Amino acid sequence: MDTLTDTIDEYGGNPAAVVNFAADQPEILPYATLIAARETGRPGFEALLGVYEWQRRPLLLLVDGTSLRGGHEVLDRLRRAAAMRGDAPYLGVVDPGRLSVYRISLDDGAGKATQIRLPSDERKAVIAFLANRRPEAARQNWIGDVVLRLLAGCIDSLIACEISAEDAISLVGRALFIRFLADRSLLVPGTLPPGYSNPTVLFDSVDAIARTVQWLDDTFNGDFLPLSSAALRALNGRSVERLGDVLRHAPGGQLHLPWRESWDRLDFAQIPVGVLSQAYERYLSRNDPLTQRREGGYYTPQHIAELMVRGAFLALGRENMAHSARVLDPAVGGGVFVITTFRHLVAERWRQDGRRPDTTVLRTILYDQIRGFDINEAALRFAALGLYSDFS
Repeated sequence: MDTLTDTIDEYGGNPAAVVNFAADQPEILPYATLIAARETGRPGFEALLGVYEWQRRPLLLLVDGTSLRGGHEVLDRLRRAAAMRGDAPYLGVVDPGRLSVYRISLDDGAGKATQIRLPSDERKAVIAFLANRRPEAARQNWIGDVVLRLLAGCIDSLIACEISAEDAISLVGRALFIRFLADRSLLVPGTLPPGYSNPTVLFDSVDAIARTVQWLDDTFNGDFLPLSSAALRALNGRSVERLGDVLRHAPGGQLHLPWRESWDRLDFAQIPVGVLSQAYERYLSRNDPLTQRREGGYYTPQHIAELMVRGAFLALGRENMAHSARVLDPAVGGGVFVITTFRHLVAERWRQDGRRPDTTVLRTILYDQIRGFDINEAALRFAALGLYSDFS
């Protein structure tokens, strides 16, 4: 890390603001999916060093230039994968004495075309320049927009096949949950529904969907995106095709370099579950604006939820109560606050115990320390999906 520390300092940054991916500490939790890709040997990810945070928000995804094998093609794949997260706007390649910065986005730009022109007269101003000016930075919620359009299109197509809106949301939500698990390599032979070895086909037929739905009910204690008894009977060839599309992904997890807006161009190993909360509010505003206004169903941006939750935990931390806090959200909506709170509780438990929480601890936090209520059943379904997916 000496080269990284020296380079960050030379370009005007604070080395203490670097979250080191090699360190086993609670600060790495927001970047768990990147670290998982790094540790499982996905090509190019072994070069990831960490993230430089500006005012506790990610600014630069840092890459070791001496370990970056494969030239600009690998660099572009890293940019695309990082873009799925929708947080850090830049990728910084660190070489001895040099920092090269590239924009993070889903576009088809390649190599030098994506490199940011940095101030040449004063290196010490570079990181402040990036943080304050944000040259060529993509809009923060654009990855959410892509996912939301695909989700809304799928839900609408199921409703057009005479499936109720509630069942359509649950069916698409269940397919998307399977996609989250599959892209994170958590569905392997032995963990799949009986009779299946490939997660990509679990929504390719009515029989496969029925078996998968039952498996989800059994695995998650029947408390996961409820379906009416009529939902499966209403499925036809068109609706099954649309549900099957949700599980399509790039072979081997390698993102296509040419970009188009489709399910197989997305990597749900990196896309944050918070987009599901956005999906509900977007769907409601488009299809039932009167209900949205009456119920106050408006999405709180993630960075605002993060700021408010962090402030609450800082106050609890002064009394050594942060790790044991019990949280109630009486208007949970799509779940942005409870999902953010869940992550903070996990981090605080890690600090308290001195070790990473295991599955038992995660379930204890989820079931014993978090409660949420809402008058809208569909909103609760998205919140539940987000919580189930967050540390799956």
